[in-house]
Amino acid sequence: MLKRAAFIMFSLLLLAACTPSVFSPSEAAFATATSSPKPTATITSTPMALSAILSEVQGEVEAKQPEQVSFTAAENGLTLQEQGQVHTLEDGQARVNLSTGTLIRMAPSSLFTVASNEPVQGSLLTRIQLELGKLWVILRSGVVEVETPSGQASVRGSYMMVEIEPETLNVLVTCLEGTCEVVNPAGRIILGTGELAQLLHPDQTGGRYITPIRDRMSERDILEWVEFNPEAEEILPLVRATLAARPTREPVLQRTPTPGQILTQLPNPTLPGILPTLSGILPTLPGILPTRPDILPDATRTPLFNR
Repeated sequence: MLKRAAFIMFSLLLLAACTPSVFSPSEAAFATATSSPKPTATITSTPMALSAILSEVQGEVEAKQPEQVSFTAAENGLTLQEQGQVHTLEDGQARVNLSTGTLIRMAPSSLFTVASNEPVQGSLLTRIQLELGKLWVILRSGVVEVETPSGQASVRGSYMMVEIEPETLNVLVTCLEGTCEVVNPAGRIILGTGELAQLLHPDQTGGRYITPIRDRMSERDILEWVEFNPEAEEILPLVRATLAARPTREPVLQRTPTPGQILTQLPNPTLPGILPTLSGILPTLPGILPTRPDILPDATRTPLFNR
């Protein structure tokens, strides 16, 4: 009996020594990973220092590095470091190539700061500060956000223009192609191909922000893109086809007219009853409308800025 009990005990000990632990391959992998982690390099691991190279400099253009006190004349090939600034004077234009691959073109009388790069949600966010004037962004990677006195405009792909009206500080944003976002403290809107938005400065609205106003781009807006950005010409068929496929609607934005554009506002739905009361006046003004053929295509729309 004693021998039998000893035999059973010996068998149990032998079985325990030969039986593997209950530990799945996935758990083993997890244990290995947590015990000796291996870092991985991604676009979000470290911010990339932002820099910019100037090219196609025309007229008077100034630049200032972050450590400089004043602006100096800028030339092609100048590399601006993060927090550097570019200023085009009345006759100046410049192309700015960001280190991210994104292209920016500056209109005359414009000033912007190369602010920062930072990782956000798996992508790279490039911030620039537009203090005056107008610039066009042709995005090559990541996201570009433009800060203005009236709000922010960002582009995720691929063509966006931002303009500050010097007198009112109102901001106009056009999204020639892709997806753009316009934000202020009152709200945000998403723009698609061929759309634009207006950001009103609080000084123009009694100290309060109002939600950005959406509208569609006119043919004039589109042609201005091509005039300053040859790269935009290849996507014109796509933009025009997109706009043609959308139902027409009355314009939303009421832009400040120049004296020569007053007559073209008569069909505007915000002026009910005025057109019939002036029906007898127009024939007495021969030759006025033909002298401004450039404004006839936008007869139902008054421009935001005097261009």
